[in-house]
Amino acid sequence: IVMGTLGATRLKRLFFGTKAASVINESLIPVITIPYGYKKPALNKIVMAVTSSKPFSSILEPVVKLGKLYDAKLKAVVFSEESNKVKMIYHAKTAAHIKKRLEKLFPGNNMESVNISGTGLHETIQEYVKKQKADLLVMITHRRTFIQNLFKLSMTRKMAYHINIPLLSLKGK
Repeated sequence: IVMGTLGATRLKRLFFGTKAASVINESLIPVITIPYGYKKPALNKIVMAVTSSKPFSSILEPVVKLGKLYDAKLKAVVFSEESNKVKMIYHAKTAAHIKKRLEKLFPGNNMESVNISGTGLHETIQEYVKKQKADLLVMITHRRTFIQNLFKLSMTRKMAYHINIPLLSLKGK
């Protein structure tokens, strides 16, 4: 599914959400949201926000195929809170493990895996995407209950409101 998005103000998100965010939340197939005014024709760098050292090949296969099609560099990014030094060390090891696993699952691809840290995932990923001049951000969504959505917005949906490059949302298992 490919959708355009205008983003949303905080008040509008709280009461109504957006159609794109709703589709991301409910879709069982990949969803690409393209921000209004985005015009870059090339796809040179793809950033994948990964939280597990065991990404499923069936989930990431569309990203790898897209990367091959455009000869794009793929960067798997693992986020750590700056305040938790133990998790930062663990996530650095996770990033190395992800790179090995992706190279094994998808040999011959232009991939890199890094650990980034900051005060919040949303802001840190946005800064990283901007710094890397990424052309596409990939995030994996997971089924959430009504209560979970009520008290905490999913990071993928939150990113869909603010990101200024296309966002590919993949449904996790």
